[in-house]
Amino acid sequence: MPRHVVRPGDNVKSIIKKYKADLENLVLANSHIRDFERLTPGEVINIPGYTDGSLIHLEPRPLKPQLLTMLGISDRQISEHTKLYHDYINKINQIRTKLQSVNRSDVNSTHSDFRSLKIAETHAVVGYNIDWSVVNSRWMNVKTADSVV
Repeated sequence: MPRHVVRPGDNVKSIIKKYKADLENLVLANSHIRDFERLTPGEVINIPGYTDGSLIHLEPRPLKPQLLTMLGISDRQISEHTKLYHDYINKINQIRTKLQSVNRSDVNSTHSDFRSLKIAETHAVVGYNIDWSVVNSRWMNVKTADSVV
């Protein structure tokens, strides 16, 4: 997979434009980057692409400590969503591992192992994005115990 070393003045838009990359794939390929709005010179960004045939192996991000002190969200809820997040990451990685060895010579638009795996991958990625966008929007509007006056 190609890599880009961030230089002064680089931002996500310029990198996407330079490599003709997709933002969603760029985020998925760079789980080590916490904030794409504030890239630091010297950071290495993986550039995903369909042309090089690579499949991205995802690593789960650690839970942010401030999530544990949010009012209105129980430890059980945080634990359940964290487990669900790890399950999605594991499922995506399992599917992508299978995609590396699947027979592509019999691919057709109606049925093939490759097509079935790509559909499963899409469902796993979309499920992951929906789950975490709902959780994040819900948590963004909740105050932490430290912020209560």
